[in-house]
Amino acid sequence: MNKPVALLLLFAAASSAAAVGTDAFPLVKPLAAPEGAARTIGRFALDEDFFDGTEPGFAGMRVIDARGGETPFLTRTVRQRRMIVEEHDIGARIVEFELLPDNRFRLTVERAPAEAPRPAAALVLHSAQKDYEKLVTVESSDDRAAWTPLAEGVAIYDYAKHLDLRRDRVAIAPDARRYYRIAVSNITEEQLSPLVQIARETRDGRLVGEIRNTSLRREDFRIDGVRLIERRETWTDTEAALREYAVRAFAVAQDADRKATVAEFAVRNVPLRELRFEVADVFFSRGVAVEAHTGAEGGAAWRRLAAGRLQRVPGGDPAEGLVVRLPRACRYRRYRVTILNLDSPPLTVTAVKAWGEAQEAVFLCRPGEKYRAVYGAVGAEAPRYDMAEIVAGVKREDMDEYAPGAGEPYAPFRKPGFARLRSGKALLVPAVALMVLVLVWLIAKSAKQVA
Repeated sequence: MNKPVALLLLFAAASSAAAVGTDAFPLVKPLAAPEGAARTIGRFALDEDFFDGTEPGFAGMRVIDARGGETPFLTRTVRQRRMIVEEHDIGARIVEFELLPDNRFRLTVERAPAEAPRPAAALVLHSAQKDYEKLVTVESSDDRAAWTPLAEGVAIYDYAKHLDLRRDRVAIAPDARRYYRIAVSNITEEQLSPLVQIARETRDGRLVGEIRNTSLRREDFRIDGVRLIERRETWTDTEAALREYAVRAFAVAQDADRKATVAEFAVRNVPLRELRFEVADVFFSRGVAVEAHTGAEGGAAWRRLAAGRLQRVPGGDPAEGLVVRLPRACRYRRYRVTILNLDSPPLTVTAVKAWGEAQEAVFLCRPGEKYRAVYGAVGAEAPRYDMAEIVAGVKREDMDEYAPGAGEPYAPFRKPGFARLRSGKALLVPAVALMVLVLVWLIAKSAKQVA
């Protein structure tokens, strides 16, 4: 290929690339700004219309301003904030013990000298005894002169004689003082001995009297050790937030040859993560396989996504046993669930609920500017913005939340004549026509030279 032809084809490709803009997106949703919006980063929830009108990666979607200019945006999964509590022991030793006259004792615990002043939120009174019930009061001090109450009259107990129920922990107001004074009540109990002596008096072979002798047994409460506990609470947002999506065309059939129950349903291309079933049967435990229709024709149209088990057994969690989780978020429109009954009676599956990831779009915005989300383009390339780095340290609560409106056909903004000429898009048709004419001329000229 000679140099003029190569340059001409390069110019045509550049013109075509320049012409790809928001005109190629057939649908649009207005983004309503919240009242008093003043932040430079906004976000809006991706609803089922966006999922249905795009493919994974959201290449067929853009955020535009009032004049149709592209605005950088980022689609991401909403993360659920969850508190994680970790417990750590605080080194301590008993430094004082005293008996009190009202059937109580009191002991003083000191933090280990090397311990940093971490706040204690609970203490545990270890004891090997069974069947007791005591009341505990806790105070703290730095100088063992002025004491601050942390807990008063908290019950600790062990009911091993009747059931497996024990509590030896006392929650206290978080405190980092050096000393803790612990008072325990009812330390000595009198209990009836389980041994009973019976004396019977008889006359002429008949019982005329009976005397039962029982004895009281004193039992003192013993503490084997005291633990101070620090509670560290941290928040994590690594877990994806889930929401329910609409299920359509749900149908159930019995496959007698495979001895299976087959359920099929459709969703709007949402990021599915788990299926929650409703089954009318009482007790069962069946293997299950989940497949998705890839849209391809032929035998390879169904793709296996996950396998699990549906079960409702005595003593089990009735809700957890009816959930099948997918290993990742899957975006398909049709699903098939096969439940293997084997020789057991077929299951009566009455409904399936689709739960998937909640996702959102984050975009740069200017207060007072109107924005829209256009979507539905086929074959568009995914834009590459630097939004991931921009919003990495920004909390969701520090963004303005925009509300997507109803979807409608998109009528793109048309620029004035001179502006369109400057953009190069209006020159596309003349450029292509000129390219064809020049190409024909070059071919004719080359043919003459060959002849």
